[in-house]
Amino acid sequence: MSSVTRADTASIQLLCSLQKNLAETQHQITWHGKSDALFAAAKTLGVQDFLALSEQ
Repeated sequence: MSSVTRADTASIQLLCSLQKNLAETQHQITWHGKSDALFAAAKTLGVQDFLALSEQ
Protein backbone atom coordinates (compact mmCIF):
# COMPACT_ATOMS: atom_id res chain seq x y z
CA MET A 1 0.00 0.00 0.00
CA SER A 2 2.90 2.37 0.62
CA SER A 3 3.45 2.60 -3.15
CA VAL A 4 0.09 4.34 -3.65
CA THR A 5 0.71 8.01 -4.42
CA ARG A 6 -2.69 8.93 -5.89
CA ALA A 7 -6.22 7.66 -5.42
CA ASP A 8 -9.28 8.87 -7.30
CA THR A 9 -12.96 8.46 -6.52
CA ALA A 10 -13.30 5.44 -8.83
CA SER A 11 -10.54 3.55 -7.03
CA ILE A 12 -12.08 4.32 -3.63
CA GLN A 13 -15.48 3.12 -4.90
CA LEU A 14 -13.88 -0.11 -6.08
CA LEU A 15 -12.26 -0.66 -2.68
CA CYS A 16 -15.60 0.02 -0.95
CA SER A 17 -17.30 -2.52 -3.19
CA LEU A 18 -14.62 -5.08 -2.40
CA GLN A 19 -14.91 -4.36 1.32
CA LYS A 20 -18.71 -4.74 1.17
CA ASN A 21 -18.48 -8.08 -0.63
CA LEU A 22 -15.84 -9.39 1.74
CA ALA A 23 -17.90 -8.35 4.78
CA GLU A 24 -20.79 -10.47 3.52
CA THR A 25 -18.57 -13.54 3.93
CA GLN A 26 -17.06 -12.46 7.27
CA HIS A 27 -13.79 -11.31 5.67
CA GLN A 28 -12.04 -7.97 5.40
CA ILE A 29 -9.23 -6.22 3.55
CA THR A 30 -5.89 -6.50 5.31
CA TRP A 31 -3.76 -3.43 4.67
CA HIS A 32 0.02 -3.60 4.60
CA GLY A 33 1.98 -0.38 4.71
CA LYS A 34 0.64 3.16 4.74
CA SER A 35 -0.48 5.60 2.05
CA ASP A 36 -1.25 9.20 2.94
CA ALA A 37 -2.81 9.67 -0.51
CA LEU A 38 -5.19 6.73 -0.10
CA PHE A 39 -6.15 7.76 3.42
CA ALA A 40 -6.75 11.39 2.34
CA ALA A 41 -8.94 10.34 -0.58
CA ALA A 42 -10.97 7.95 1.59
CA LYS A 43 -11.32 10.59 4.30
CA THR A 44 -12.54 13.16 1.78
CA LEU A 45 -15.29 10.73 0.80
CA GLY A 46 -15.97 9.80 4.44
CA VAL A 47 -15.19 6.10 4.03
CA GLN A 48 -11.87 5.75 5.87
CA ASP A 49 -13.56 3.94 8.78
CA PHE A 50 -15.53 1.65 6.45
CA LEU A 51 -12.27 0.71 4.73
CA ALA A 52 -10.54 0.35 8.11
CA LEU A 53 -7.81 2.81 7.10
CA SER A 54 -5.86 4.67 9.73
CA GLU A 55 -3.62 7.70 9.56
CA GLN A 56 -0.85 5.81 11.32
